[in-house]
Amino acid sequence: MSYLGWPRFHFAGTFVADPSTVNNDPVHYDNDSFDRAKSWVQGGDGWWNPDGRHSFRFENVTVRSAIGEDGQAVDGDPVVGLRFVTRGITPAKLVDLDPDQQLVSQIFGMQVALSDGAGNLLVQGAMRPVAFTDIWRRGVTGSGDEAACAAYQSTLETTEWADQQTSQFLGRLRDAAGGRPLAIKFNVDGYSMSATRPDGTPNPRFTRGRVVGTVGIAGDGEPRHTVVGRQFGSVGPPPGDNSPGFRPPGGVNYFPGVVDTGARKVRLDLGNALPAATAGGPPQDIGELVLGCHAGDGTVTEVAPIDYRAAGWYETTAGIVDLPAGRTLRDDEVARLEAGRLLLVARRDGQQRTVIEEAPVHVRADEFVARLDPGEEWVVRLHVSERGRPLPGARVSLFHLRTRDPEASAQFPTQGLTFPESVTSDAHGIAQVTLRAGDPGNLRFFYFGDRRQHVDGQVYRVGYRIEGGTQPNPSNVLSVLVWNRFVPDEPPTWFGSMRDVFVQYGNLYPWMTKFGPQLDLALYEAIAAQRESVIEVLNRPVADSRYMPVSRDLSGSRRTAMLTWLTSPGPDGKPLLGEQRESDALEVAPAPPPETIRRGGPDPALGGKTAAAQRLGLDLP
Repeated sequence: MSYLGWPRFHFAGTFVADPSTVNNDPVHYDNDSFDRAKSWVQGGDGWWNPDGRHSFRFENVTVRSAIGEDGQAVDGDPVVGLRFVTRGITPAKLVDLDPDQQLVSQIFGMQVALSDGAGNLLVQGAMRPVAFTDIWRRGVTGSGDEAACAAYQSTLETTEWADQQTSQFLGRLRDAAGGRPLAIKFNVDGYSMSATRPDGTPNPRFTRGRVVGTVGIAGDGEPRHTVVGRQFGSVGPPPGDNSPGFRPPGGVNYFPGVVDTGARKVRLDLGNALPAATAGGPPQDIGELVLGCHAGDGTVTEVAPIDYRAAGWYETTAGIVDLPAGRTLRDDEVARLEAGRLLLVARRDGQQRTVIEEAPVHVRADEFVARLDPGEEWVVRLHVSERGRPLPGARVSLFHLRTRDPEASAQFPTQGLTFPESVTSDAHGIAQVTLRAGDPGNLRFFYFGDRRQHVDGQVYRVGYRIEGGTQPNPSNVLSVLVWNRFVPDEPPTWFGSMRDVFVQYGNLYPWMTKFGPQLDLALYEAIAAQRESVIEVLNRPVADSRYMPVSRDLSGSRRTAMLTWLTSPGPDGKPLLGEQRESDALEVAPAPPPETIRRGGPDPALGGKTAAAQRLGLDLP
């Protein structure tokens, strides 16, 4: 039953995300016009964090509570208060799919562990790479990204346990897992992009936000990044295909739940669902909140109240509730829930309103982000369910999401990504679809119709829904970056084809110039001097935190050409230089002094998810 089941523990604290913002702007991909003196300086056009490292880690995160296999809160066990840490030779990496799709930021190479006061690791695991989803405007106050909240759900693979456990709870969690992966779900909000306070002093919260989450046991045969259960959608008209649903009509965001007939409980995950009174603050008081069940005859039966207003409720529970509290469901209640439609009702001053209700038939992809080279395929599993049960024989429609600009839409290179118009779910409620990448052409068509010649590939957003129905959750979209086919000179040389590739990456990731011995990828001699080191990181798996490029925005064909060039040196032991033509007189400005790469100045919304969504033409807070 994934992270929602028993046993499980909840954690809370601070996360640190330090992305470089230079590669967020498509204008910066033009080597000829790139000006390091401006684009590497915050306050110029380098946006709010030009010298970021794309790192992601936990900071001061601790276990706040634990639930045993009997569903009871664990008291007196040393698991509560343990540090939940991220670790590794290098920090995990947080990257966007593309400058034109920044609403599915992915974490690669993340390792987490529970650590006691002496620093001993009690359990640790590597998180399967995952992108966030269900982003929305959670904070009632605050602007831009600070008010936003999103969720990550994945599994901890290759879990390792200490031989001796001082915590009985962890011993029981290990035994209950029985060698299966652990499931992890966490929500991030209250993120600060302001380097300084209003008075001009440094902001200690810069690049930091709140993280709250849960660890449980991954169920056999369950998807890794979604829950097959009772899915709550919006009330009122569903948002359009190009709306990210940052503020759902009922004020409560999309969330999953399950009816556990064995334990006779309803489990709901409200961690990324309830609005916050302030950005990164406690839940907003929307009145008495009640879980109800809508029967086929139109009657609504109250199931249980939800005590979300207790002090510290969110950090202690991660927003996960087992209902009804203090008792189990009766046989008649279980039967009613199995046949009915769930909803949440908010009551205040004698008035009540339905804030969100279950979507009886639901479809959601497990994996929803991919990077493809021409000729590659991506197989996606779409999980179709009806009232939490797998639904066989359901037809799912798939379609390109394109701009509302007719002229740009007519030119959109759909040949770069092809897929069937519909697929049908099997006996297990899984509809499997294969998306095939072609060469989208050398000129990128953006959603507003402008051409972005210097950004590799084309971003595709593929919508899906039950045939004849609507998609209540606008985050349920497949995001695919299809790169252009790259053909280098033969053999590859610096002036022939490699310089443009290396210079672009060197421009887009300023931190490389500060890494160990200075490595400026725009300079041939710097690359030649550290050739073996560059080969080593280029050869690493994409999920490795030491993989290059850190930002994951390099096609397979370009990466192969770079490795061919680096591993086929000339008589001087250096990569082939080639002949410089008059047209090759590209001037690369030196890196500005570190003291000029300052932290302060611009509008913190610039370069954030809010601005990125606006460029997609999406509705925003």
